[in-house]
Amino acid sequence: MVGADVVQAARQTPVDAVGTQDAESQLRVRRAYHEVKSPAALIVTVARAALEQDDPARARAALELIERIAERTLERVGSVFNAPMPVPARTPAQFLEGLVSDALRCDLQVSLVVGERASECRVRRDPAAFEALSQALMENAHLHGDPAFPIEVGLSRLPEGLELRVSNRRASEVRHVGQRIGLRLAEDLAARMGGSLRVSSRAAEFVVRVTVPVA
Repeated sequence: MVGADVVQAARQTPVDAVGTQDAESQLRVRRAYHEVKSPAALIVTVARAALEQDDPARARAALELIERIAERTLERVGSVFNAPMPVPARTPAQFLEGLVSDALRCDLQVSLVVGERASECRVRRDPAAFEALSQALMENAHLHGDPAFPIEVGLSRLPEGLELRVSNRRASEVRHVGQRIGLRLAEDLAARMGGSLRVSSRAAEFVVRVTVPVA
């Protein structure tokens, strides 16, 4: 099942369709995706082999290999996002409006709500990272969510900063290798901006909240 998900993600990824207004961020997400795709498939293969092992020593060796693959993958993807990016002239709200507009033109079910106090806010550190993070969370929600339900995106101004909220319905818990790596990358991007990422799940609803300082 997981292996099929990896193949399906490779065919259906909307990187070519969303974020067309920012070629730099689009390129980084594309590069990060390809850095993850092959190692994720390899991890699935090794994990299956580990499950089939009757010898505990061999199973432990397989799990250690999975850990090494995951660590190297995170290092490579981290280098993609840690390189300097140009500072966007648009606000986060304007970027999200364009991102959602592109998604809707591709027949993806997405809604956006921007709070009145959030419309003119700018992030204090690395606004390009905020755009890459927004795009990655949208991508993650599309790939792993239930297509029968829309992705809901919200932007709010809170006392502690600007909050990005992405929620959708998922058929299962976050156990897919690609999902976990995607969330780890999103967490790293949030930390790069001096912010934080929180994940919550109730029933079938999966919610990611990112809060970052404002300028």
